[in-house]
Amino acid sequence: MLYWDITSNTIKKACEFVYRYNIPESIRSYKGAIVFWRGSNEQYPRKSVALLKKYLPAVIDVEIEYMGHGQYLHEHSDEYVSKLIEYLQS
Repeated sequence: MLYWDITSNTIKKACEFVYRYNIPESIRSYKGAIVFWRGSNEQYPRKSVALLKKYLPAVIDVEIEYMGHGQYLHEHSDEYVSKLIEYLQS
């Protein structure tokens, strides 16, 4: 749990939303840049990005080897922040 006050109910709702793989048609009208970072040890994000690419073919899929959910952020924080800043400034 990333936030101290987050409840298990909030996490459950978020997981139910994410794992349903229902993407609204309105997302097709989004014109901004999208980068999808995920660990190679994660199965659900692999499926999620594949589905997103059907709607948003320009999605940039970045797979970080040997990482699980949130692991890159926690174990390589400086590198993560540097790459995030670089992406946001591009």
